[in-house]
Amino acid sequence: MEMPNTLFRYRPDNDYTLESLRESYLWFSKLEDYNDPFDGQLSFRLSYSYDEIFRHCYDLNDKQGFPLSLDKISETAWQWANGVVDITSVMTQTVAEITDKVRTCCFTAKNNNILMWSHYANSHKGICLEFDLSKDIDTFYHLIPMRYVEDYTEHSHFGNTMEQIRCFVRNKFLDWQYEDEYRVFNYPETRNKIPYNPSALKTVIFGCKSTPEFIKKVKEALVDKPEVTFKRCELDTKSYKLIIKNIN
Repeated sequence: MEMPNTLFRYRPDNDYTLESLRESYLWFSKLEDYNDPFDGQLSFRLSYSYDEIFRHCYDLNDKQGFPLSLDKISETAWQWANGVVDITSVMTQTVAEITDKVRTCCFTAKNNNILMWSHYANSHKGICLEFDLSKDIDTFYHLIPMRYVEDYTEHSHFGNTMEQIRCFVRNKFLDWQYEDEYRVFNYPETRNKIPYNPSALKTVIFGCKSTPEFIKKVKEALVDKPEVTFKRCELDTKSYKLIIKNIN
């Protein structure tokens, strides 16, 4: 899938937004902090063969410099395969430890979606930021489009860690498809504030209900970034859509 050249991020009209503009940072959140309780939910297989478990343990042992003997690996695999050790609880804990270290930041390909202006920009009082991804390849390196699905996809606990993280981050229920969302994820970076190259911020779009006071504060926060252009939403007079126009 071809990635877009620019993406948008809706923000409310508050002091945190102004600070992030002045300091040129993005806020990365834990999955559990989002408004969808199904974020990060996956279905995992409940049983595995001896050969699958042995291969998984062998590969882990290899990466760690072979601290365990083959006999010990074989014993562990036999215990897991035959239920002596509850592999589900062990791997569930491992998955929880991984997801606890994942942070994500949300973007969209749409800058004129009425619902997203309502939900994420404080009822059209906030702003929508346009980013040029080519100006900050490092920050947007782990960018993935969301995948909207009807049901959970079953996964193996023994999958590649980064691929599992992509699954945690990108799967959402079909009802969210209207958002056309993209996410950038960081792992195992647990900071919330991630700086971006100021030149990546291309445009600030004000909502149709943005107050003159807030517009002034945003422009003051970006006074050192003259390359940023400003636009504003207006209500179309003939249909349910937003018109975006340039402003000074």
